[in-house]
Amino acid sequence: MPLFDGFRDGDFFRKLNMELINKVINTEVALYQLNPEYSSINSTYAEAKNRVYYQPIKINCLIDRDDPLFSNAQGAGIDYSQIVSFDFLYDELENYNYSPTMGDIVEWDNDFYEIGEVYQNEYFAGKNPKTHLGEQDTGFNVSIKCRGYKVRVDQLQLLERSLR
Repeated sequence: MPLFDGFRDGDFFRKLNMELINKVINTEVALYQLNPEYSSINSTYAEAKNRVYYQPIKINCLIDRDDPLFSNAQGAGIDYSQIVSFDFLYDELENYNYSPTMGDIVEWDNDFYEIGEVYQNEYFAGKNPKTHLGEQDTGFNVSIKCRGYKVRVDQLQLLERSLR
């Protein structure tokens, strides 16, 4: 039996992460969830030309960005693309009853990023609470990682979110 993977250790780890993300690092982003009811989604390719989003949920996270790639757009001057990784605490997203999915939008640093990849594979003590075979239920989800790709603001339609 490992020494530091009990309930008290996990609870301490959760509180430490919450304090670090929300009080020390304190980098806030806005998450826009895709509204499937008002977005016309193509059933063949699972794409939507006219996408509509709810009002944003503001939340803190860790950010890791790649350098921007500049290109000359035809007739539009210089344009750039960028990939940014957003790491959210699982517990924080649970508090908002929100799970990021591909197609959602993250607003950060006056730019918008469409989520193209979502990873949920970081567990306390390496134990997935849904599949752990051990006797104790000591693991939990630590974070959800998203990779976003820069999109232009004029491609987005945002809709006010009705709160519960």
